[in-house]
Amino acid sequence: MGGVQAADASGAEDVFQNPAALARLEPESPCEAVLGYDALLETSYRGAMAFARPLGRAGALGLGLVYASQGAQTAYDGRGDSTGRFTPLDLSLGAAYAHRLGSAMLGAGFKLIRSTLVDRSGMTVAADLGLVFNHVADLGDGPLDAG
Repeated sequence: MGGVQAADASGAEDVFQNPAALARLEPESPCEAVLGYDALLETSYRGAMAFARPLGRAGALGLGLVYASQGAQTAYDGRGDSTGRFTPLDLSLGAAYAHRLGSAMLGAGFKLIRSTLVDRSGMTVAADLGLVFNHVADLGDGPLDAG
């Protein structure tokens, strides 16, 4: 499944997977923080950090930052001549809120995304909506959740 857990996610990393699952944090739970870093192929890197805080009996708030970069690349013009070097960079900064509605959880997240390549950069916003239903059916060794 490539690490995707729409219905089974729990913790601060829910900011990235399914914002609705943030509501699994119990009111008495401590705040959570996660930090990750990956050295990918060649000179490619990816990192992420997230923070989650329960907000009373029914909800939780999460914040997250993701970045991806590569080592310096050579730029070429239309004739194939080298024009210098550049370092690509992508950033995403987001916030999410989740609310518990009985056995269901509903969440929304908003993020600001910026990408830089050579001498150009662009920025946009995105939204994530998530829904989790707890104990939809009994299957195998335990309950089945849907997200």
